[in-house]
Amino acid sequence: MPEGCFTRRTRTMSDINHHGAPKWLHLSTEEQVLWFGRPHWITILPTIFLMVIMFAIAITGTVFLDRMDMGATVGANVPGWVSLLPLVIALIGLFGGVWVFLKWRYTAYVITSGEIYEKRGIISQNIDHFRIERIQNTTCDQSIIERLLSFGDIVIYTAGSGKQDMILDNVPNPKQVDRTLAVQYDEMKKDKQKNRTTE
Repeated sequence: MPEGCFTRRTRTMSDINHHGAPKWLHLSTEEQVLWFGRPHWITILPTIFLMVIMFAIAITGTVFLDRMDMGATVGANVPGWVSLLPLVIALIGLFGGVWVFLKWRYTAYVITSGEIYEKRGIISQNIDHFRIERIQNTTCDQSIIERLLSFGDIVIYTAGSGKQDMILDNVPNPKQVDRTLAVQYDEMKKDKQKNRTTE
């Protein structure tokens, strides 16, 4: 199990029920949430920036077309649909930005005292999970930029699979999340050995 560090929880009150767990997560009696987060918010900034540019283009186009008498100045050779281009550009930017935001908002990762959960999906939810004791190895992947901005991917491998079983994409403070997994894995291993000696 790799080394890492315990992390603070990143969550909002609307995500949490009165047991301190995400509303979509149903915990067993003794299971506790150790970490709850989603991809770093900075990963949606390029889309927001592109949306702003598209809105600026749409506004500029609208002002330009308003200042020109399309029928008299430009002439009848210009198709009427040209006047709709700014609206189309604005709608594409709006829907694209909203889709990326909702995709980010409805992606969540949870580490509990017993399992790892990954939830994705806007309309339909897809929740993957497996027990921490099955983990054989984890890796923390970060590019130079990701390291400077403190986010990255946690790749998780389970025993016997020989391939990656889950990727926590673009999580904030990935080394701390990695450490959370390492600490809990060691705790579960100690408890398992302790139970064997008492039998």
